[in-house]
Amino acid sequence: TDQVNTWQNPVPIPVFVPEIILAQETVIDSLENNNQSLDPGETVSLELLIMNEGSFLAGDADASLAVNHTGIDILNPAIAMGDLHPDSTAMLIFSVEASAEVATGAVAPFTLTIIDSLGYTFTGEFDLRIGKVPVLVVDLDANLNSGPDILSAAIANGVSAEYTDVFPADFSDYISVFVCLGTYSGNHVLSVS
Repeated sequence: TDQVNTWQNPVPIPVFVPEIILAQETVIDSLENNNQSLDPGETVSLELLIMNEGSFLAGDADASLAVNHTGIDILNPAIAMGDLHPDSTAMLIFSVEASAEVATGAVAPFTLTIIDSLGYTFTGEFDLRIGKVPVLVVDLDANLNSGPDILSAAIANGVSAEYTDVFPADFSDYISVFVCLGTYSGNHVLSVS
C-alpha cells in the first residue's frame, strides 16, 4: 500500500485432503426374492461404493452406517476400511434387516460416516425405500375427478399410496399405477413425448 492505494494479490495455496463421495448404493437380496429392494421381513446386503476424489490418502479409515427408522437394523454397523488412496474406490458391504412390520413403501434415511486417522470426516446421507409403494395415483385430470378419491380409498383400506400430478419418468418403485386422464370433454391426452 501507499498513502492512496491498496493492492491485493491472491496467492493460491494448494490443499491436499481426501474428498470422499458416496457414488452408489445397491441392494443385493439374492438370498431373498432377488428384486434389488429391501422388503419387509428381509435381510439384504447393502453395497455402498465410495470414491476418494481428493488429492490425499484417507488413511486407516473407519466407516459406520446408521439408520433412523423403526424396524430397520444394521447388523454390522461399523467397518474398518483401511486406506483409500486418491482416485480410488472401495466397496463397503453392510447387512441390513427390515422387520416384517415395516410398512411397504416406507422411506428409511441412512447416514454413512467415514473418519480417517487424521480426523478427516465424511458424512453422506441417502434414502432407501422399503419394498415398493403399493399404489401410485397419477392425476393428470385438471378437474380432479377421480384421483383424490382413489387415493382416499386406498388409504382408507390400509394401503400405502402416493399421489402426483406429474407423469413420472420411472415407475419401478410402485406395484400398481392408476392414471387419471379426466372426462371426455376436458381429458388429458397421453403422448409419446
